Amino acid sequence: MAEKSSVSIFLIVVTGLLTSCSFRFYQSGCNYPLPGGLEKQFVLDGTLNETSGLLCMDGSIWTFNDSEGEAALYALSPADGSLIRKTIIRNAVNVDWEDITEDETHVFVADVGNNYATRDTLTIYRIPRNKLLSSDSVVSHDGIITLCFEGEVRRT
Repeated sequence: MAEKSSVSIFLIVVTGLLTSCSFRFYQSGCNYPLPGGLEKQFVLDGTLNETSGLLCMDGSIWTFNDSEGEAALYALSPADGSLIRKTIIRNAVNVDWEDITEDETHVFVADVGNNYATRDTLTIYRIPRNKLLSSDSVVSHDGIITLCFEGEVRRT
């Protein structure tokens, strides 16, 4: 139980670090005071300019760029934040990716952001976990979950 609690605390701290040092908001390299007594542990690779969503899986931290970024997942070292590898998700579009999670067989990436209230259909990509964990630089998702809001007029 203590190990699970430690992982949860680690995720909260890493989430705070990654989101508080976003290039889009702090171009100075995050020289601003961090909230809640957090301490900056490392600087992320320059390809990650607005991370959104974190997943700790098999010893790596997985993330992606937010709105209109490349449809790619990035594996980071939890020790120093260095980029281990980038994996393109074939046939996926990053309109506004917001979150990531996993189960025993798949990783799910939620393209559910709707900053301008113009989207009526949202997407969750289902990516085979074993393919993502392979050393391939390009993988395909094996399914899409489409969400529509009840009563919403579909914009076509």
